[in-house]
Amino acid sequence: MKQEIYDIVIVGAGLGGLSAGAKCAKAGKSVLLIDKEPQSGGMAANFTRKGFEFDISLNSFGVNSEIRKFFHDVGIEDRIELVSPESGQRYINTFDNTDINLSARKSSYAENISQYLGIDKKPLDKYMEYLKRTGRNLDINSIKCNGLAKITEAIKTLLRDPSCILHINSKKSAEDLIGSFITMNGATGRKLRHILLSRFNCFDEDYKTLSPFFFSIAMDTLLADDESGTNGEYYIKGGSGKLSSTLADAITACSAGNRILTRHKAVKLIADDHNRICGVDYIDMKSKRHQTVFAKKVIVNAPIPHAVSQLLPTQCIRIRKHARRYRLSQRSSVQIYIALKNSIQSAYNTALVDPAVRHCPETGVSITNYSAIDSGLAQPAATIRFYDHISSWAGMDESGNWKKHDRYTEQKAKWAEYYIDLCDRVVPKLKENALYYNVATPVSIQRHINSPYGSYYGYSQTAGQTGMDRMDLKSCVPNLFFAGAYTKPGLGVTCTLLSGDKCADLVLAELDRK
Repeated sequence: MKQEIYDIVIVGAGLGGLSAGAKCAKAGKSVLLIDKEPQSGGMAANFTRKGFEFDISLNSFGVNSEIRKFFHDVGIEDRIELVSPESGQRYINTFDNTDINLSARKSSYAENISQYLGIDKKPLDKYMEYLKRTGRNLDINSIKCNGLAKITEAIKTLLRDPSCILHINSKKSAEDLIGSFITMNGATGRKLRHILLSRFNCFDEDYKTLSPFFFSIAMDTLLADDESGTNGEYYIKGGSGKLSSTLADAITACSAGNRILTRHKAVKLIADDHNRICGVDYIDMKSKRHQTVFAKKVIVNAPIPHAVSQLLPTQCIRIRKHARRYRLSQRSSVQIYIALKNSIQSAYNTALVDPAVRHCPETGVSITNYSAIDSGLAQPAATIRFYDHISSWAGMDESGNWKKHDRYTEQKAKWAEYYIDLCDRVVPKLKENALYYNVATPVSIQRHINSPYGSYYGYSQTAGQTGMDRMDLKSCVPNLFFAGAYTKPGLGVTCTLLSGDKCADLVLAELDRK
């Protein structure tokens, strides 16, 4: 029987795997993706319940010149429509009586805040200039570097902008970054710092530990730059599922031999006598039939702790030791998906920091009103999201069959009703227009993507394991590469797409050399 051999086999069809696959397929390489779920996309997917359509995770993402270039390179720029919320974010903090509509543009962001607080704009202007400078000085291709090249890139960055030493110092945080610009004391100073840090809850990390490098790059990307006409916050019309399906179509359209196998689970990576990865054992989850496919290169787009413990051959000891040096994020979230009877009038994104947020008052709760934009979903919808830990659900069902357990179902309903009532205070008529809701918990996320603790953002985005210090795209095992939130450059849709893009560059360079 003839062996099945591909140029690239990708384990996991999340955004990292799909973006890497689309780039490799566009370059004329044969590609096979394997994923255990019934649809590709991972957390970047839509789902339907009771006839209502919801987006699993996306509320918005930063679109910079690198993302636009990637969409162009894989041929999908005309097949997806970016929708701008325009209105920015409404930030409400009842601890210090703040209620501000933050601008979505760099040109008016500082003015917006200074007018609201009645303060001098100069420190804010310096902060905004710093964000721009950081974005300009970042060479995104540096994430492909490892070893000595990482040190070289760090020196280059430092020479371009000495202030970047703040990024390299592992003791610094996003809070330290803001504090270096805002020295004002008293209630107004505290309020200003809270406003500037209000987006930190998008990054799955406490602002006291969040990497200043990641925070500044993310903020630079999210705020639209009128001068250059780049960056900005966008939603994909049709949801993240539209983006994933478009990337999947781009892979299969390049060659009749390219395939995406859903409902197929990777069991083990295969290594040859020289410990080089050369294929994947997988199982058809419907027929239970085991199969083997061989490849010149293998990309793993899956939680790295799962990959190194379950998929790697036993002789790959070095990479297991390397993976253990990173700290896992134990944060997950509860997401309440709400189908609306009618569109409601409110900001697209609202962040509420309030003592009534039982789980994490200082982080608060975020509400996305999809009916405020042309979302392309089947009906008006909203999502409520707040941080939680999987330990909140421990002991409800010793067998692990959470769905059928009454306590699990009751707790989901209890929390949904509580938070819909709470959010109705700041998003009027939310409760009145709620037709149906569905709740996802850390347990749902863990089951869906095999992620420890139900965390879908990978390793904690702290200084010391972000930027050049994050997991390399090219592993120390020959022919094995990684893509996704666990690797460079980090978490979120923007970073995950770039992770797959740059991972594909490394794979293609090796294939073309040989």
